Amino acid sequence: HNIVSGLVWGPDGWIYGRHGIKATSRPGPPHIPPAERVPINCGIWRYHPVRQKVEVVVNGTTNPWGLDYNEQGEFFFTNNVIGHLWHIIPGAHYVRMYGNDFNPHLYELIDQHADHYHWDHSQNWTDSREGVGVHNELGGGHSHCGGMIYLGDNWPEEYRGRMFMCNTHGRRINQDALVREGSGFVGEHRPDVMFANQPWFRGVCLTYGPDGTVFVSDWCDFGECHDHDGIHRSSGRIYRIRYEEPSAIRADLDLSMFSDRELLKLHDHPNEWYVRTARRILFERKQLGQDLNQTERALMRMMVQADDPTLALKAACTLATLGNVSRETIAYLLQQKAESLRVWGLRLLVEHAEKPDDWFEPLIQLAIEDESALVRLHLASISQRLPEDLRWSILESLAINETDKNDHNIPLLVWYGIEPLVAKRPQTAIALIRRTTFPQLQQFIARRITSEIATQPKAVDYLVAALGKDDSPERRERILLGMSDALRGWRKAKAPANWSEIAAALNKGENPNVPRLVRELSLVFGDGRALEELRAVALDTKA
Repeated sequence: HNIVSGLVWGPDGWIYGRHGIKATSRPGPPHIPPAERVPINCGIWRYHPVRQKVEVVVNGTTNPWGLDYNEQGEFFFTNNVIGHLWHIIPGAHYVRMYGNDFNPHLYELIDQHADHYHWDHSQNWTDSREGVGVHNELGGGHSHCGGMIYLGDNWPEEYRGRMFMCNTHGRRINQDALVREGSGFVGEHRPDVMFANQPWFRGVCLTYGPDGTVFVSDWCDFGECHDHDGIHRSSGRIYRIRYEEPSAIRADLDLSMFSDRELLKLHDHPNEWYVRTARRILFERKQLGQDLNQTERALMRMMVQADDPTLALKAACTLATLGNVSRETIAYLLQQKAESLRVWGLRLLVEHAEKPDDWFEPLIQLAIEDESALVRLHLASISQRLPEDLRWSILESLAINETDKNDHNIPLLVWYGIEPLVAKRPQTAIALIRRTTFPQLQQFIARRITSEIATQPKAVDYLVAALGKDDSPERRERILLGMSDALRGWRKAKAPANWSEIAAALNKGENPNVPRLVRELSLVFGDGRALEELRAVALDTKA
């Protein structure tokens, strides 16, 4: 769990993997020098087997030990200690168990997407290792291994689309419902599914097969990853969990023997195992040089003619896996009623469009008018991969949307996209402080600009000038907070132009926090009056 691991074929032709927190890797093809590779420790990465390209998808958490995606192509992973369920939003940066993100200017990281813990996290996480008491009642403990979104056809319908994970110390399988909320999902606790009847159960992974039943691998050992009492290397086992006896399946079932037409028909199978296996086999055939033009045309017809948006999406993903994504396909997906199709139109656009700038107008229109917060979230996500002017225009449009200011994900995704541009265009960023409805963005822009005071003092002059003209007490406080955060630990910095006059005017306001922030900043800027005020406080025995 501390190196690249946990490979999963994605719906788009990429292979996705996980990485733990203990070490930093630089994965890549052998011919790519280490200096040109992107580092990753805790997080999710992916590799394209044809383009031989490695990308970091998300950064953060602890040890992601389970990974899967739902019928809409949204990925989720399971984790340990700090939160057990996370929605994968490409370009996101998540809370870490310890250490810092590679980017020091993010300022705030996204927390988990579950609304609960499977242990009492008010206690030390090591205290939950026995999985007893209150930890048992909540779900068994902090450690989760494996992650399966059930999309088989043997268990009852109520389980379809839910996330299942092995609880290491609780010796059971936890169940979370993935419920749409805001721009993404929230994991809600559902009753645990299976309890082991012996203390050596150490569930590692779980997956559904062609018969719709679920297979669970068990390390079967009395220890776990932090024990050093020796390992039993021959005691592992595999269980199968079924609801009812599955319908008969040939023992020699091999989809590689199916014709292309038969594999196409499997895209509508209620058991997702068939869909994913059919997609992979078609991909392999194309890589071996087989002519799939007729099959690809049939997939395009399936995408356009399907009454079910889920089937249309499966066809679109197979086309993407085969590398056949046209401008017409992207345009079609972006115009569909189902939010999942518009989301995938966006994801395929940044990967397959030759000139992303050609999509300026439709993307801005989506940012301003689309009613789906999930679509707006993915707009913020893909913006990180777009040319700078288009990126800024999209993110600025998203940042003035009042609806999303308290969303769990969007304000921070917008910040992650804007942050690299703030130092390049400070005056434009300062203007956005006044326009955006996102409180974090107002504070973070001020902080990012002030962090460059030694190299770009003129930008801080612009910021202070805007501060002096601002008529919102709340916004003024956030700007001052951002400036104060940027200079925390500094002993001396050059005072911005007109600081003394503007500081004096700010002290006359009604907000009690403003004078304190002004005094802190004035000390760093070498204001003698601020030093006298602080000396008076220090000498006042009643203060």
